[in-house]
Amino acid sequence: MIAGCAAERVNVDAFRRTDMDHGAVLQRHPTPADTDAVVALLGELGYPDEPGVGERLAAWAEDPRSEVTVVDDDGTLVGLVAVTAQPGFHHAEPLAVVVSLVVSSAARGGGVGRRLIDVAERFARDHGCAAIQLSSGLWRPEAHAFYQRLGFTDRGETHVRYARPVPYED
Repeated sequence: MIAGCAAERVNVDAFRRTDMDHGAVLQRHPTPADTDAVVALLGELGYPDEPGVGERLAAWAEDPRSEVTVVDDDGTLVGLVAVTAQPGFHHAEPLAVVVSLVVSSAARGGGVGRRLIDVAERFARDHGCAAIQLSSGLWRPEAHAFYQRLGFTDRGETHVRYARPVPYED
């Protein structure tokens, strides 16, 4: 257990239903049967169909520091959020990191994204996190406007994010 993350895993399986513009919508954890739909949603973000999505979903389901929640509209997945509690080092409190958030193009503008941010906020509170962090590609101006409307601040003026592949020897 990580310091500051002693909260029990929240049971989203006690399904929450609400009515949105297009009918009853279910918010739940994904099942193995959802793997292809999750792959399709990640494809909308531009991520290729990589093997092992089902295994990663199972691993995340077992990790008390992480959560994946999907929005199911009458059997069709229309969104997902994957969030994890990163332990604090230079701060005492952990940080909630939204690893993936996607709403299908057909469901954008219907409140699904707001629901998924609500999930991330609840997760962050339940895990004692000080803040929520996410990243978004420069080519997604609509997503940036959405996050800013919800109070997220573009840290591009004060922080730069770098990445590189891990070198492995043959």
